[in-house]
Amino acid sequence: MSPENPSQPAGPRHVDAHAHILEEPEFAATMIHHCESLGIGAFFLGGYDPGDWDRQLRLREKFGNRIQMSFGLHPWFVHNASGEECREAFQKLESRLTTRADHTGMMPSAIGETGLDHALATDKQDRERQLDWFRRHLRLAGKLGMPVVLHVVKAHGACLRELHAHPGTTGLVHAFRGEKNLIVEYARLGMLLSIGPNGIAGMSRENLAAIPDRILVIESDAPTGAIGARERGSSKVKPAHVTPAVIIEVAEKVALARGKGETVGAILDLSRENLSRVFQIAIPG
Repeated sequence: MSPENPSQPAGPRHVDAHAHILEEPEFAATMIHHCESLGIGAFFLGGYDPGDWDRQLRLREKFGNRIQMSFGLHPWFVHNASGEECREAFQKLESRLTTRADHTGMMPSAIGETGLDHALATDKQDRERQLDWFRRHLRLAGKLGMPVVLHVVKAHGACLRELHAHPGTTGLVHAFRGEKNLIVEYARLGMLLSIGPNGIAGMSRENLAAIPDRILVIESDAPTGAIGARERGSSKVKPAHVTPAVIIEVAEKVALARGKGETVGAILDLSRENLSRVFQIAIPG
């Protein structure tokens, strides 16, 4: 389903708030062309490690500012890397972000992914290690005045405490699927809540409808974002077919949950406006 008419889309004005695009040239070009035919013209990428930042840069060189980058050390990287590897990678992050090569158009829009994953880090030592690197990202974001992209799993309480301890932090909580009390807390902080396939599978219609207009955004988390939803029988999307195009399906289900008679296009336009405001960029389209 397209936002308006699948044969006559309104143009590539819509944005995927969070994705991981594979770098293979033929795949990437075909996927982006297909998404543009559906009205999707820009993609916010989540960062993982220095190698991933380089892949994002190569995609940006090829596809221009349709690719919006974020650089950070993902909690999974922090969990699996040695302390020395984390220190070296974070030094590279600081160097890249403080070089300020804005005139080249190759600076990321955000710091991340960063955050806390208590499903992965189950003991106190591992959680303290994640927390240490999360705090380093938040301090760097505050110093540079940049938004953050957050990965938070079974750790929203701890995440909110850190956000309160670092006032002024802006950004996005990706793959959100929390309850109404968490929605209220993140809304108070002005953090965007990004809903993807797992969100529409794991949240009640009431909770989806409770997300305020000003913090709602829509993501695919491609290429893996629909796997959990598919396993719960709540999505027809197969993992091999998960691309940013799935934001059309996500937006449709969010519109139904909100019950305001909104079109898919209206939901995706709202998402775009919120991303533009919080990330302070002009999104192409």
